[in-house]
Amino acid sequence: MDSRMRGNDKIFFHDRQAPMATPKTIIHPMIIATTDDALYDAYKTNLEQQGFSIARARSIDDIIELIAQNPRDLIALDRRILGNDIAAVIDRIREREKRMRIVLLYDDDDAAACCGFIQQLPIHACFDRRDPVEKFVLCAASVVKNLPKIDLIAQQFHKIKEHIKLSEKNKEGLRYIISAMPETISRLQPLDTFVRGILIQMCGFLNAEDSFLATVDENEKLILLVGTGQFDVDEKTFLTLPFHAQRRQEIATALTERKTTAAEHYMLIPLDVQGEAAGIFYLEKPGAVIEALEEDMMRLFASQAAITIENSNLFKLATQDGLTGLYVRRHFFERLTDNLQYASRMGGQAVSFIITDIDHFKSINDTYGHPVGDKVLTEVSATLRSKLRATDIIGRIGGEEFAVVLVNTALDEAERIAEQLRAEIKKLSFTHEGKTFSVSMSFGIAGFAAYHIDRRALRNNNMNDHVLHDQKRLLAVADQALYQSKENGRDQVTVADALSLQR
Repeated sequence: MDSRMRGNDKIFFHDRQAPMATPKTIIHPMIIATTDDALYDAYKTNLEQQGFSIARARSIDDIIELIAQNPRDLIALDRRILGNDIAAVIDRIREREKRMRIVLLYDDDDAAACCGFIQQLPIHACFDRRDPVEKFVLCAASVVKNLPKIDLIAQQFHKIKEHIKLSEKNKEGLRYIISAMPETISRLQPLDTFVRGILIQMCGFLNAEDSFLATVDENEKLILLVGTGQFDVDEKTFLTLPFHAQRRQEIATALTERKTTAAEHYMLIPLDVQGEAAGIFYLEKPGAVIEALEEDMMRLFASQAAITIENSNLFKLATQDGLTGLYVRRHFFERLTDNLQYASRMGGQAVSFIITDIDHFKSINDTYGHPVGDKVLTEVSATLRSKLRATDIIGRIGGEEFAVVLVNTALDEAERIAEQLRAEIKKLSFTHEGKTFSVSMSFGIAGFAAYHIDRRALRNNNMNDHVLHDQKRLLAVADQALYQSKENGRDQVTVADALSLQR
């Protein structure tokens, strides 16, 4: 090994603490900002049991005053007290306390708007006020547990930026990496959303081609998340690459002992989550030496990816329906918003929207019981998911009501897909206490033939407001089409005329 400083333990973290803090050892100062007494009491009781010191705020002025008295780790911020100019309020809070993480609490009718807030504002997560308190407590515990790591990462990034200034390495890719970290890693988000762009930019900055980030399943099998160069392959091909035979021992050591391999031309770093190896980060520079500063960058990325893996588990909890595994209503409409914006950026792609529910579902619950009703929901969900493309988006938006976004799909094709789904559902058979029954579903479809918003024509208007308006129109028109299917005898598909772009 050369004489370069390796600094093996400077940045990579080994957190062996329990997932939730105990009141005896740590006090996490927190604000609950709401005028709802019942909500406050429920949150306060559960959070105090997990080591949080709770202060109450009933207004924005109360929040500012509490922050001035004592820095806080976290705030649960009720949408109801924010007024209309949410961005200005968030900016005002952040001016006083940049480190404090913000979780926005919303009502069901605010779900569409909240999807825009979390994308545009420094908000850690959004939670439906009706969600179980335990879900919020899990999120809060994860946030505060990772704050020391995030603080350390921020300090290390500051040092790295200073070295890069001195060495005159100031590439666009590095600016992208630094702007994305460490602020955004504390958000609840899909893992690939965070790491994909950063890994590609990091390879560009380090002049490397071959890299990957993989998670680990319960059998310690590597599951490819994102790869570049020779690792830019599908998951099945990834496991057949010669790399696995060449680095077999190093991979095993990384997973069992959480030990980093730092060689001249490559690094293999385990991703440590609560004392367990949750994945591996690998980067190779054939024929080139990895410098100490570059090594530090890779260790930082691995540390942040480990935190993001932990947050991604919470993301699933917050965005996936526990029974069916489909997106919950709020996150489904977040994804719909994303896809409308994408369709517009692509110059006007088609977007189709399907809403469907199980016919006479109440009678199933009444006749066979709720456990059988749950089985129907899970089987129907699995069938819908198996017959849709990976790029399509499906959510459970009500008790027995589902919705699907078909990306870059015209209405005639959406009708064909809906008819296929309807036929597949009718093939399902359920048996309870010797009685066999089947189910049917009704469908309503709406869509845009070519969705496009001309930003120049918006002037001072907010694009997101227009997208949310169009999203509501899609839902209303599809819902009316579903009503027509019900009125005409159920077990059928009704397609509405393509929506026009109203501005």
